[in-house]
Amino acid sequence: MVAACCPDSWMWGMSSASSFLQSRQRKNERTKERAIIISIMHYSINKHHHMNPFLLLILVSSLLITSIHGQPQEDVLNSFYDATDGSNSWGRDYPPSWKTTPLCSRRGVVCSPDGHVTSLTTGDAKGEFPRGILGLLSTPESLTITSPTLNGTIPDDLFDNANLMYLDLHFSSISGTLPVAMSRVPLQYLHLGWTKVSGTIPDWFGSISTLQHVDFQYAKLSGPIPTSFWNLVNLQYVNLYAVGGFTGTLPSLMGNLQSLRSWECSFNNFEGTIPAELGTITTLRLLDLSINRFSGPLPSSLGNCINLTNLNLGQRKNPGLEGTLPESWGNLINLQLLSLSGGSLSGSIPSSWSSFFEMTRFDLFDNDLEGTLPDVIGSFSKLTGILLNGNRFSGTIPASWGNLRNLQYLYLESNLLEGTIPDSLTTYRNIDQVTVGQNRLTGTLSPLWGDVASMSIFSVGGNQLTGTIPLTFGNITKLGQFILGPNQLTGPLPAFNQTSLYYLDVRNNFLNGTIPAIYGPLSFKYFQFNRFCPDFPSWCETDASCNDQDCGGTTTSAYAVATSTSALFSTSTLSAATTAVAAAAATGRTSSTTQNPFTFSDAVSIYRHRGASSPTIIVVIIIMSFLLSV
Repeated sequence: MVAACCPDSWMWGMSSASSFLQSRQRKNERTKERAIIISIMHYSINKHHHMNPFLLLILVSSLLITSIHGQPQEDVLNSFYDATDGSNSWGRDYPPSWKTTPLCSRRGVVCSPDGHVTSLTTGDAKGEFPRGILGLLSTPESLTITSPTLNGTIPDDLFDNANLMYLDLHFSSISGTLPVAMSRVPLQYLHLGWTKVSGTIPDWFGSISTLQHVDFQYAKLSGPIPTSFWNLVNLQYVNLYAVGGFTGTLPSLMGNLQSLRSWECSFNNFEGTIPAELGTITTLRLLDLSINRFSGPLPSSLGNCINLTNLNLGQRKNPGLEGTLPESWGNLINLQLLSLSGGSLSGSIPSSWSSFFEMTRFDLFDNDLEGTLPDVIGSFSKLTGILLNGNRFSGTIPASWGNLRNLQYLYLESNLLEGTIPDSLTTYRNIDQVTVGQNRLTGTLSPLWGDVASMSIFSVGGNQLTGTIPLTFGNITKLGQFILGPNQLTGPLPAFNQTSLYYLDVRNNFLNGTIPAIYGPLSFKYFQFNRFCPDFPSWCETDASCNDQDCGGTTTSAYAVATSTSALFSTSTLSAATTAVAAAAATGRTSSTTQNPFTFSDAVSIYRHRGASSPTIIVVIIIMSFLLSV
């Protein structure tokens, strides 16, 4: 009757009773095991009046295995499994049968030769981190619980285990501050990255002298690093990446960390100068101080860190790092990544930087560097990225750079480069992005670019390129951004049937003919200030990207300026002025100093010859001023 009216309660009661009986049975079995072991000890002593030391060790170890702190190890792990919804949340690798599997054969459990649990890696534990359970295990050296569904705070009793050396709780949702109980254990490895642990790094943290690996990336910590932290002389790896809230300076005491191999603290708010004492840590392989607020000069002492492979000091401006590039850094022959972007660095690239043959990324963008581009970079055969945009480099693009067969990114825009784009660059087979816009480049576009099938971005706008757009660009099926304006390109705009193209900019050229209808669906398209007319596609009628065309010697932008002056001049005067502009365009003469198809003197002199009035001449000047400014 009870089962019929309350089936859930009855089943829960039966399950609890079954669990209790199983636990009672295991306890009775262990009690019998301990009784047998103790009987053997008594028998041996009574018969021989002493006990063989080797036999004594075996028997005592057996007693310890059956009971740790009065709780069998299996029971402790089973309790944690149940408390964190193991049967539903830990995953298919941790089914309910995990609880009855022999202890040292369970997934995630590692035992010592004598049967003690030395390492525990759980599944996706769920709920609040239970207290008073794992602390009952006194032997584990390693604990890994990386579950986003585990919340609460870190229990103090976790550090009752005096053997704990490795603690990894990253990706969990634990919160709160760092518990002072942590200082009781000889931690060597601590990973709390991607957690919600907050507050500051407390002063007592510097007392965990055994620490070698500290990872707080994406945690919620803030404030300055305490002075005691620099006493952790055994540190080898520190990751404070994207914590966001760290402030203050990096002191000269950082030089105490003579075992340091990797230091990352990018995307924080550190400020001040970079300590020269870093140059004494010759074990350094990775140093990432990027996206902070460091200022001042680059430490030449870093040239002593010959094991460096990654050096990233790129900053937020205002003003960022200043001074020149150190000659001594030429010693860093193992460098694979060098990033010094976003500063106010000046001067040229030192000649001593000619042995970076391991370099894969060379990043100096957004500074005030000048001089010519070193030809020797063409021999850095492992380069995948060159980012030198936003500087004042002059001279030509070295033809030797065409030897960089592994190059994927070439960013040279916004410099003072001259000459032509070397045809040797068209031999790239892995290149993804070529941006050389906003320079002073001349010449034509090589049809060989059509063979660079891997390219997704090609940007050459803001130069003085001439000639037509090669039809071979239509062969680049991955091309997504195609930026050609402003330049002095002529001829029709080819109709490229590329499904990847979403951004097309050909503004401010001399392109003519019609705008291919195929470009109508593009998300971003800019055709202004060309000579596309008179047959526009139907979608152009309502699309501003087709405006401001030079049709028949006049431009819609010129008419717009003339219309805006109608309050000052009569209709006949405005009409005469636009006729003057059209007449100037009809002569076919072009300015040698602008991209516009006629000059002030063309329009003014032609219409003065026809007897134009002074007001008309004034309007001509207004219209021409606008045309020459676009």
